[in-house]
Amino acid sequence: MTDEVRRLRRLRGEDVAELANVFYEPRTADQLLAQAGFSRGSLPAGYTAAARWEAVNDALGDGLVEGGRLRILELAQRSYPANTVFAAGLAAARRAAVRLAAGRTEADTEADTQPARPESRYGTRGRLPLPGTVIVLDAVGYSRNGVMVQLGIRDGLRAIVDDALADARIPASAVTRQDTGDGLVAVVSGDVPKAVIAADLVEEVRRGLRSYNRTRSTSGRIRLRLSLHHGDVVEDGTGWGGDAVIVGNRLIDSPPIRAVFTANPSVNLAVIMSSEFYGDTAAQELLGLDPGSYREVDVRVPKFSGKAWLTVPGETNWTLEVPDDGADVAAPAPAPAPAPAPATSFAGADSGDALPDDAVRWDFLIAAAEEDEGWGAWIAHALEKDKAYKVHIETWDIQAANNVTWQLQEAMAVAERTIVIVSANLEARPRAQAVWMEAWRNDPAGQGRSVVPVIVGDYQPAGFLAGIKPIRLSGRDPDADEKELRRQIQRVVDGHYRPPTQPPYPGVTTT
Repeated sequence: MTDEVRRLRRLRGEDVAELANVFYEPRTADQLLAQAGFSRGSLPAGYTAAARWEAVNDALGDGLVEGGRLRILELAQRSYPANTVFAAGLAAARRAAVRLAAGRTEADTEADTQPARPESRYGTRGRLPLPGTVIVLDAVGYSRNGVMVQLGIRDGLRAIVDDALADARIPASAVTRQDTGDGLVAVVSGDVPKAVIAADLVEEVRRGLRSYNRTRSTSGRIRLRLSLHHGDVVEDGTGWGGDAVIVGNRLIDSPPIRAVFTANPSVNLAVIMSSEFYGDTAAQELLGLDPGSYREVDVRVPKFSGKAWLTVPGETNWTLEVPDDGADVAAPAPAPAPAPAPATSFAGADSGDALPDDAVRWDFLIAAAEEDEGWGAWIAHALEKDKAYKVHIETWDIQAANNVTWQLQEAMAVAERTIVIVSANLEARPRAQAVWMEAWRNDPAGQGRSVVPVIVGDYQPAGFLAGIKPIRLSGRDPDADEKELRRQIQRVVDGHYRPPTQPPYPGVTTT
């Protein structure tokens, strides 16, 4: 075994450190390693977390588990999709897997175990467009479900996609993907034939959905829109750039595919393809694809106009009625709330029940990981001084004896704004993430200032929260932090800010 092969099989140093930091408990580490292919007898024991993962890395280098590096990071990234270390490590592991499979271990080994650098043999390697198939999946009606149902849908969707990729024999190393909360965006390497994706992968997704929904009630049922397009994409570590990705997202949100679910309540899956993708696959009847099962539709959405092809796999008698004005027909508009009282029904209630007339109306709801509940309590107390605001926090306001999920949904429905305590702990707590993401979905443009991030210290968030200006607390001076918190919260509520005194003169003074 050459040193190059051993190096490509091993995790990066930062991957080992992060795995030890996140999967520090022996039980959770053993579960991940078992899923990655380690036998019970090969699991390291009697180590500290850091030493344990170093031993795992040595075993990977020795070839104890073929493809173990890639599989470990895929599982870690799936559990913590916002973890940037796992994302970078996974991208490096995929490059290493491709090089190992091709037997090209003599050149660029350093580039395979470290982030791509400008001096690699492709110049700006990792920033050049490469051909790939863009797959976009979106769960229909996701935001209308309760927070716990949403989490179930996300888990189910990931499992369906994982199984479909495996059953379609599409290697994990050929796929990069990003969780979007109510779906995902994936790019499949151009090495995988488009017909395999259009025929085999779509069929496996259909079967997975049918199996999943067979045992679910209406509220937990998954219905999916799926779009397919092919073109050049650029991966930047946190997502992709290029027109191909834009087209895929425009197709998934277009009125024709949305209209399918409105007109056909029993349909679980609809697929829309760009004309180019259809011409290279179904039009040529590759792998048994039937052109007669597709319907040509006109797509007119912002920044994209053109023809596409729509099908409902496994169904023959489905109808399509697209409004002439191209309006979004994904769901009927909600009934207006009775005036003058605030709306008492809430999106996501599994049973459709309404809130009682005397339900508490909260100014703020606090979303925090369990590890940050101390900060949540401190913030709630600081804001409720002098009865300035009403603040809902789970540790104070949810009665364990009653239905916890329903109580949380009730609070989410009537809270004016959501304060999210942003830290590394948040990434590991799906329920806390689901709470603030629900508020963000209802106000994606931020016009209502519905999501208020609070960060203690110098932590830098990633993803959606990185684009929202946070309230920063030092974590060292309680008086100063409380003053800053209340001042910034007042700015959020008022929607504007004017200093109480005249700002310093910015020009040059003369004497």
